[in-house]
Amino acid sequence: MGVTEIIKNLIQKGGKRVWTLVTLVVGVGMSFIAFYLPEKVLYGIIGVSGATVFYDTIFKTFQKIFEKKEETER
Repeated sequence: MGVTEIIKNLIQKGGKRVWTLVTLVVGVGMSFIAFYLPEKVLYGIIGVSGATVFYDTIFKTFQKIFEKKEETER
């Protein structure tokens, strides 16, 4: 999920079909990486992907909560 989100941010085009295709390509690419490249490469990708997922889910949720709290205090 994180790698796909990174790619979505780099490619600013709409359409569910496009992103379905990108998701499939990323899945095949990650499988290739897992089987054929050194573990250090895979760990790096997992780290970046995890950080992206954290930012998109947890960080943005807290940001929205704090923004709503600030608006109610005004």
